[in-house]
Amino acid sequence: FIAASAQTPFSRYLPVQASWGHPLLERPIRVLAAIANPRDVSQRYRLTPLDVERERFVLASAFAGIDPQHIRLSFLKPPVTLERLAQALQKGYHWLHFVGHGWVNARQAQLSIILENDQGESRAVTAHLFSSILTHHGAQPQLVFLSMCHSAVTQASRPAQDPSLGLGPQLIRAGIPAVVAMRDQVSIRTTHVLARTFYEAAASHGIADRALNQAREAVLAAELPGITSPILFMRLSSGQLWQRRREPKR
Repeated sequence: FIAASAQTPFSRYLPVQASWGHPLLERPIRVLAAIANPRDVSQRYRLTPLDVERERFVLASAFAGIDPQHIRLSFLKPPVTLERLAQALQKGYHWLHFVGHGWVNARQAQLSIILENDQGESRAVTAHLFSSILTHHGAQPQLVFLSMCHSAVTQASRPAQDPSLGLGPQLIRAGIPAVVAMRDQVSIRTTHVLARTFYEAAASHGIADRALNQAREAVLAAELPGITSPILFMRLSSGQLWQRRREPKR
């Protein structure tokens, strides 16, 4: 229960050759939400399609009480292709919230992210390519929240579930200062509670590890499964996502 208390912030540190991140001073903090829901995901991967309207409602509700001059949410219009995501990130979004499916190739022990093509059908993108797109196209986001539920988890793919080998650590190594990722399969209801509580807390005090602990605590209070699923990988020395500008002395 240590990782589910706001009094004991907890994150994973990776000893990588990436510079430490710093709190944001710019306002508003711009958040891009991308919800990838290919129309053939159930046929090709036997995965449950997302309720896109429900996902949008949950995220919009989380930001409804937040001053848009402080933090502002935008949605990437479908189809959520790799190219459209890259183009959007070039506009300088500070945070990225990605909702979609992850797929583990048991034979290759490789994680892929299921995006869409121009026709709205499935396109499997390797974690390496996804990471490159997020970090090699102009200004990269400070925070990435990966709400990838219903991953294909099989006994044969257990090694690929090691959180030190997944997409989150790849993004940290590539220079993203803070990444929230799911280390195993997690229910949609749990991801909703996690996201809503995390962003409400992050908007209030800006401390990433404390915000995720509060989100875990909310999952526990709601008696939902998956309290151990979310992991925060971080290279923010203070854990602070943002800070207020100091007013010049008169």
